Amino acid sequence: MPTQLSQTGIVNAAAALLGSSERITSLDGRNKLAVCAAAHWGVTIRTLLVDHPWNFGIKRAKLNAGPPPAWGFERTFALPADCLRLLPSRLVDGREFFYDGEVEDGKILTNASAPLAVRYIASATIDNVQAWLPTFAKAATYALAEDMAEDLTGASGLSEQQSQKFEYWLKRARRVDGLESQRGNSAPIASRSRWLSSMRTPFNPYSD
Repeated sequence: MPTQLSQTGIVNAAAALLGSSERITSLDGRNKLAVCAAAHWGVTIRTLLVDHPWNFGIKRAKLNAGPPPAWGFERTFALPADCLRLLPSRLVDGREFFYDGEVEDGKILTNASAPLAVRYIASATIDNVQAWLPTFAKAATYALAEDMAEDLTGASGLSEQQSQKFEYWLKRARRVDGLESQRGNSAPIASRSRWLSSMRTPFNPYSD
C-alpha cells in the first residue's frame, strides 16, 4: 500500500533535503528539528494555501446577516472562523467574481441578500495533510526546507537551493489541481510571495 502523507513525514523529508540527520515523530518534540518545524509549519503552509484555490482546501457556507455597517452597504456577514482566504462565488461568462462589496475587519460588507453563499479556503487544511495532493505535499516539503534552512543548519545559501525545486513542484501541483476542476482554472502560475494576499480580499464588482 502507498505510504500515507503525514506532517512528520514532510518535516523529516524537508530535513533530509537540508542534509540534516535529525528526525522527529511529533512536532511537540524537543530536538532542534521539532522546535524549528513547529515554528515554521503554520506560516509556511498557510502561505501556500492562500496562494491558489486548492480544491482540497475549499469549503462552502451560507452566512447569516449581521448588523448593518455605519454606512456604504446594507448588510454585514461575518467570515467563517476557519476562513483563510475568501474565494470567488459567482461564474459569469467563464469569469469568476466576488460579490459587489468589501471585506473589512473579518466581515463581508455588501448589499447582497441573506443568506450569503460563500466559498473559502479552510484553516483545517493546514494540518490535514492526508487531504493534500501528493504534488502539493512535495511543494510543501521544499517550501518548508527553504524556510527552515538557516535556522536548522546555520548555513546560508541552502534556502536558495530549495527555491527552484519548490517552484517546479508548485507549478505541477497547481496544474494537477486545475485538471480536477470541471470549470478549469486559467489563473496564471505565480511564484510564492510571503503573505501576499493572505488576508487581502477586496471584492470585484460584477453585473448579473
